[in-house]
Amino acid sequence: MTEIKKQSVHARLSQSKATALANLQVGADRALAVWRNTHDLVTYEETDGHTFSFYLAGGKGVRRLDVNSDPGWPGAVCVMPQGHTSLWEVQERIEFLHVYLSDRELRRLYAHTFDKDARLLEVVEQTFVTAQGQLGQVFGQLHQAVYSQNTLLAEEAIVSFFSESMMHRVLGEAKMPSLTGGLPPKKLKLVKDYVMANLSQQVSLKELADLVGLSEYHFQRNFTAQCGVSPHAWLTALRVDKAKDLMRSDMRMADISEACGFANQSHFTRTFKGQTGATPGAYRKGC
Repeated sequence: MTEIKKQSVHARLSQSKATALANLQVGADRALAVWRNTHDLVTYEETDGHTFSFYLAGGKGVRRLDVNSDPGWPGAVCVMPQGHTSLWEVQERIEFLHVYLSDRELRRLYAHTFDKDARLLEVVEQTFVTAQGQLGQVFGQLHQAVYSQNTLLAEEAIVSFFSESMMHRVLGEAKMPSLTGGLPPKKLKLVKDYVMANLSQQVSLKELADLVGLSEYHFQRNFTAQCGVSPHAWLTALRVDKAKDLMRSDMRMADISEACGFANQSHFTRTFKGQTGATPGAYRKGC
């Protein structure tokens, strides 16, 4: 059997008749795009990453052919989870916004925001549903961010989007009676508290593993399953979050870099841009 090569929805649309009107990369695992398409047939197969779609204009001439769906409308929302497969017919001109999140970033957000096991997060496939609560307004902020190329606004809107999506069950929690592996709550808290107290220092995997009495291999495997990302990625995200907070003060960039535990300013700039899509200087200007 030939293995299917997974493509992101963005990559697949780039091969269709659709035109990308604007793109914004918000770090390595998050991106936004505004698309226009008309008179096209689009197939997605075993997609890589999660895609959330919001129709800006048109939609009544769009149907999903692989399921019995009603046509869309301006303001409709579609959710295409990682591994999604579908076939779409576009009979009229449409414009739509896409939010792209990697699976690891979505689970990191979930674990970090709600202090829950990342394996509980469930992304539910949805075709043409109404944006509930403030979700429509948040999509508007994301639309504004991608056209203004404002990564700070995009970051804030992505966090709001995640919270609203959880609240209105665009995302949900799987009904799992029990989870195997992972760290006991007290030990996980011990690790997180230690990391927060030592952000300005170099923290090794062995230090964290020793805290909970595990080998480095077993600690990393359990932590990654539970938190959605590796201990190193978790620590890096916390350092970048702390740097964002400090940028709202008049603290010098060199001092911020040191306070957040980066090896040097070059390391700080490279890591910060990789996480947010903007250099520290550009990000600070938007604060």
